[in-house]
Amino acid sequence: MTIDHTQWQEMPPPQSNATLIKAFHQLNRLRQCIAVGRSISSSQSIETILDRLMVTTMHTLGAQNCSLFLTDRSQTSMRLVMSRGPIGSTLKPGIIVSKGQGIPGRVFATGNPLLLQSTEQVLPGDILAQTTSGDVHTTLCLPIAFEDNVLGVAKLTNTHDGRAFDADDQEVFNYVCDQASIAIHNVYQHENELALQSIEEEMERAGAVHHMLFPSKQPDLPGFDICGTSLSCHKVGGDYFDFIQLEASSHKLAIVVADVVGHGTSAALLMASLRAYCRSYKNILHDPGQALTAINKLYCDDAYEAAYFCTAFLLVIDTSRGCLSWACAGHPPVIFYDPIQDDFFELTAKGIPLGCNRDYVYLSQTSGTCKKGQICFIGTDGAWEESNSAGDLFGRQRVQDIIRSNKDKSSSQIAEAIIRALTEFTGRAEREDDITMVIIKKEKETLSNSTEY
Repeated sequence: MTIDHTQWQEMPPPQSNATLIKAFHQLNRLRQCIAVGRSISSSQSIETILDRLMVTTMHTLGAQNCSLFLTDRSQTSMRLVMSRGPIGSTLKPGIIVSKGQGIPGRVFATGNPLLLQSTEQVLPGDILAQTTSGDVHTTLCLPIAFEDNVLGVAKLTNTHDGRAFDADDQEVFNYVCDQASIAIHNVYQHENELALQSIEEEMERAGAVHHMLFPSKQPDLPGFDICGTSLSCHKVGGDYFDFIQLEASSHKLAIVVADVVGHGTSAALLMASLRAYCRSYKNILHDPGQALTAINKLYCDDAYEAAYFCTAFLLVIDTSRGCLSWACAGHPPVIFYDPIQDDFFELTAKGIPLGCNRDYVYLSQTSGTCKKGQICFIGTDGAWEESNSAGDLFGRQRVQDIIRSNKDKSSSQIAEAIIRALTEFTGRAEREDDITMVIIKKEKETLSNSTEY
């Protein structure tokens, strides 16, 4: 884009009095600067801003050559983006200049302008003068900086009338560069806002997909009241729970609770893979140890090198045989409450986290089914490791106390009570870790000879 300089309506200089003539020239320059400042500030395009800066300064200061550089985001080097004039047109955009290299690199490194008046003062390594240094007789180079942050460098070389650049030229050039720096900063801010908005929208979509990976309804298993819930500390997370019906007759249900190391997108991707592995091995889930052994091999292929380990607990309820089976991969012990004895027990099993050893063999544990009113709580550590402002942990004891005080309520009401107590304890709605829990409550006997754990 070019600028129509006739819009400035330059005033003709007086015919005499050198001081007055100089003042008129400075006034015309000031009017030009104001006009170009308004023009530069109105653009949301980096290319347009730089083009207007180049055209304005070359016209106003009578410069033969102009070259413009922009710094990279790491602030370690610059790239030539635009260059015009007998010397400048010989250079191709894209040339990289490091800090301290030549005149532009010196200005980039120091943030200070350079006004040079002879070929002896041309710095070694100057890419504009390295092949034509004998033709360079005057140079003006300024930083394009916003709040001490150098966004780029602008360089003028030689004048049409052979005069040397002076302090007045530097003042005009500095004004235009300042206007350009504000405009460039605003463009960067706008681009960052758009990028952030795009990321947030993408995360919202990812969160919706992540939510779809969890069971859409509670399982229908005769004699049991079962609920599961998962709350991520980000839009997506690495906690996972699932209900997998193993037989069409609805007598056998597999329950999985897992926790991938870390939070956010990376953990959520592995969580999705783990879900796929569990469902693909549906035919062997009736043997939890065998299933975890097979799942671990696939999980190790994905996560071993990155050390994204995962704890998991797999429980199978078989109402036709009246038994429970489970296997554990480094997961915290499962809390079991017997309201008749008013006592708590733990379901445990040896096993390392998934992703540690591809050849590890997990073993199944088996026990009789539970009696009416008994409650089983399978959770991730976020359910009790949240802390308050004093640094105190919520703790497993509080979880047990809530289960005891809500023993006559439904599984979903118990889960709601735990989450409500967690929120009140921490004093904030935001969570520092993903929180996942599955609560299993025995409603009525399914077998006359059922036993306790």
